[in-house]
Amino acid sequence: DVFTWFSGLKPVSAVGFGSRQRRVTGDQFDNFSIDITMENGVHLHSMCRQIDGCANNVSEFIQG
Repeated sequence: DVFTWFSGLKPVSAVGFGSRQRRVTGDQFDNFSIDITMENGVHLHSMCRQIDGCANNVSEFIQG
């Protein structure tokens, strides 16, 4: 995880959700959203989607 490497902090809890929007077969979710609490109380929000026909991008943005 890039944020763990960047900050040197460890996650202590996480809550999230995902859903299936377009897949009609299999058991994979199409999107995810996760809020991770780090050991100093900082929250990290992570999102992703894996849907055919959408833009493909892997990036990190750290602000604060």
